[in-house]
Amino acid sequence: MSREIEKFLEILKDPQKHFGINVHDLSTCKAYEYEKYDCEIALLHKCHFENDPDNEKLLSTFKDVFSKDYLELRHPFHNDVVTRAVLSIEAYPTQSFVFFIDENNQYPWILYHMESFVLFFITPKNIFTRKNFLRGGWYPISLFNNALNINKFIAQLKTKDLEFKDKKFGINFNIDRPCHTFCDFNWFNKLHLQNCKVINSPMFFKTNTMTNFIDDDDIVKIRPGLIDYDFHTKNNFIQEYIDEALEAHGGGGGRGI
Repeated sequence: MSREIEKFLEILKDPQKHFGINVHDLSTCKAYEYEKYDCEIALLHKCHFENDPDNEKLLSTFKDVFSKDYLELRHPFHNDVVTRAVLSIEAYPTQSFVFFIDENNQYPWILYHMESFVLFFITPKNIFTRKNFLRGGWYPISLFNNALNINKFIAQLKTKDLEFKDKKFGINFNIDRPCHTFCDFNWFNKLHLQNCKVINSPMFFKTNTMTNFIDDDDIVKIRPGLIDYDFHTKNNFIQEYIDEALEAHGGGGGRGI
């Protein structure tokens, strides 16, 4: 039994108190200093901060990440430690928590996915977000609240649930918000994930580029959207996917999906 996982679960019972966070005062929240680290998350945060979604290294790195049987990322702080996703919890319509651990069960952490991959991540040290998210207004406050509400979703978890295991993952498009779905479709194609495993669950559209469906059976669910786009950018590719879906289903759009 991992003492580190036990301690982490205890922290997650009241993360706001443990980390000393006041969501109404964003100065108490931590930004991830990606410049200091060399890992997939640091690269993603760098490209997000620099508004560089077409960065070749970013695209090749995450194509490789999503093309494997297991979802593995280097720890955001201990970059020599490879961690694997062992559990995902769908918390809200477009938001999920994905739990990672190394093979020695010493470095647990959590990826929080909402509008983009690793919008927040939680370690025993604190909860961290990207630098350009720490601005005023209701939106970051609302999402911070959602992330801190993880205590509502871990109450029944046991240490063994978060221990290292051979648990495969699949791409999840079962989202009931069209705009988020189109963004995920865009990244699915941008990363050339056509051969990756897609969970065979209800979705707005099943496109011609999806060829490798798997059943939703004890797997980690992950969305492929890395960086969110503003609404006007979304308009550039939404019509493309609508047209593709209509063609794939004989002009019937989402009928029978």
